[in-house]
Amino acid sequence: MKGRFVSVRASDGSGSFRAYVTLPAKTPAPALAMHHTMFGVNPLFRSFCDEYAAEGYVVVAPDLFWRIGKDIELDYAEESYEIGHGLMRKIDKPKATDDVAATIRFMRALPEIDGEIAAVGYCMGGTLAYLTAAHGDVAMAVCYYAIDMEDHFDVLDRIEVPLVVHLGDRDPYVKPGAFALIEKTLRARPKTTFHAYPGVGHGFASKGSRNFNPAASGLAWTRTMDALKRTIGS
Repeated sequence: MKGRFVSVRASDGSGSFRAYVTLPAKTPAPALAMHHTMFGVNPLFRSFCDEYAAEGYVVVAPDLFWRIGKDIELDYAEESYEIGHGLMRKIDKPKATDDVAATIRFMRALPEIDGEIAAVGYCMGGTLAYLTAAHGDVAMAVCYYAIDMEDHFDVLDRIEVPLVVHLGDRDPYVKPGAFALIEKTLRARPKTTFHAYPGVGHGFASKGSRNFNPAASGLAWTRTMDALKRTIGS
């Protein structure tokens, strides 16, 4: 890992939380607020951040589990999935979104950042990246296999920036019938790009996932990079 952890103060005065920061070879640069999975800001997620930094972005990944427990990082053992599911049930999405907003305010003060900030999220973090876009804090959002995104379509009209969504049609975390609803709803929006991945399950872009799919992951990466560079540069 080439990054470091920094401390960010919560906007509600309840304390501070850590965030992983990793820099590109050349700064100042545009930036990404990274939203982690149910496994936390663990070594694999930090390596994700480093890969994005290698593409020319300052990347900051806040620990969104800090209100539940200190420095939670899970591995990919079978029992970790059950723990991760429990953490997802416990997380307070409005407070987590506020913590992302505090992170973005922190980011805007960094001398290494120049230009726009985009939100990128995976799994639980995909939904939080979507909610971050609804708050109007970022120039665009990229959501990988967001969990229960359709439960938050009430804020969809608040999103005025480009939105990119990656979702496998064999994702077991998508409720029955929800894939068609998500696809139909998002394809109807002019600034939203919905990418379906046939025969692909949840976590297909994560090398630690039992559903990792190199072909789908590579295609999604190319699409994400194209969208980011088109919208915020690099």
